[in-house]
Amino acid sequence: MPPEPTPVAASVVTPDKLIKIAIAAAQRNPTLLQCNPASIVRSVMQGAELGLVPGSALNHAYLVPFKNGNTWDAQLIISAQGLTELMYRSGLVAFVTAEVVYQGDIFEYELGLDPKLRHVPTDETIDPELITHAYMVVGLKDGSRVFRVMTRKGIDRIKERSPSARQGFSPWKSDYAEMARKTV
Repeated sequence: MPPEPTPVAASVVTPDKLIKIAIAAAQRNPTLLQCNPASIVRSVMQGAELGLVPGSALNHAYLVPFKNGNTWDAQLIISAQGLTELMYRSGLVAFVTAEVVYQGDIFEYELGLDPKLRHVPTDETIDPELITHAYMVVGLKDGSRVFRVMTRKGIDRIKERSPSARQGFSPWKSDYAEMARKTV
């Protein structure tokens, strides 16, 4: 049975700190001032429950405004670093890595009773248009390893469901490789 998560937020995040988090987020992104106040409170509280401070220097989470019909709502968006932090806090994880595969790389994987994964990058390519797959490997403290592979088509299906992909500025447009790593 996994260990109980440590209540990080309850001991260090006071109501005053939550207010300061919301104000700092609005200073960085003034569109948050147009958001439904309840959505801001809900998002900040979600971050506090997880022990992730939106907008901190650790880049674990962000408060992001999303258009919802004629109004704006804030949502807590957990970064890849935040997701990794939560995995480590579980006490079960020894390491986490996520990578993208480009056309021309040697990439083989096999599922089933004896899963295998092999990736040999063959070029210094960083063109996001040439990404074919993304994968994540998690090493557990018991010595076992698990992995997950997604194709470009699967990643793009997730992207199309993302509200941020339809907005003017989107990390899907500026940082596709990082979003692919986070998605897988």
